[in-house]
Amino acid sequence: MDYAMINELLNKYWLCETSLEEERELRRFFASEEVPEHLLAYKAWFCGRDEAAIPVLGADFDKRILKKIKPKERLSFHLGRRYVTGIAASLAILVAASLYVYNQTDWADPSYQDTYQTPEEALRAAQVSLSFVSSEINRGQKMVYNEMKKTAPITDLINNIDKLEGE
Repeated sequence: MDYAMINELLNKYWLCETSLEEERELRRFFASEEVPEHLLAYKAWFCGRDEAAIPVLGADFDKRILKKIKPKERLSFHLGRRYVTGIAASLAILVAASLYVYNQTDWADPSYQDTYQTPEEALRAAQVSLSFVSSEINRGQKMVYNEMKKTAPITDLINNIDKLEGE
């Protein structure tokens, strides 16, 4: 008997890569009397299992198992009375607070009154304000540009430092 082939079949068997014919070959080998000592530990494994003793599942096996498995019951969405009461109380407090703040507001206060009598006056005031903001932004940009011109030689030196180091 070729023991190298048996060792190879055993390795394939433990990796679940053997065919039925290869497993039969292993059973025949271990059923014989000439099993080496280092393989005797496997003899009980291969001789104790007979193909006829392995039960074959019937065609209705899947149906029987699926019948025994109970489907999960869907959990119904149930809000408890306490939960609903808490939500209602929160909404009531929110509405009461809103009404209190609304009623405390003095709508006759002059700060809530229109500043301008006509839309044209409001437009002119908005244009003046936006013109002022625009001129201030332009002034700031000019200041930044002038400062950048002052630092241009230093910036050029930093950018060209690689050329200076190479010389």
